[in-house]
Amino acid sequence: MARKAHSTSDVSDASLAEAIPHPTMLPAPIEQECVAEHRNLFCPSYDPCLDIALAQRWPSWTCARCAFFTYRHEAAELVRFAASRASDGDEAPLEL
Repeated sequence: MARKAHSTSDVSDASLAEAIPHPTMLPAPIEQECVAEHRNLFCPSYDPCLDIALAQRWPSWTCARCAFFTYRHEAAELVRFAASRASDGDEAPLEL
C-alpha cells in the first residue's frame, strides 16, 4: 500500500492542530514488516494513540483512517524528531 508523503508545506500546522488522532483497532497483530503499511511512526500523536490501544487492550491497531496517517516530516525535521525521541528515554541521544 503506497502512501503519498506530505511535507510540512503540504499539511499546515493549523490543519494538524484541528485534526483529531483516530487509531482504529485491528483484530489481530500485524507482522513487523507490515507496520509501515498501518502506522505512521513519525506522527506527532503516535504515543497518545499507542496509549489508547494499550488502555483498550487492542490486539493491534492502524492509523489508516486518521488524518495524520499520510503526514510526513521533511528530512531535517526527521533528524530532530529522532534525536528528541532518543533523548526522551534513559538511553543516550543518537549521534546524527
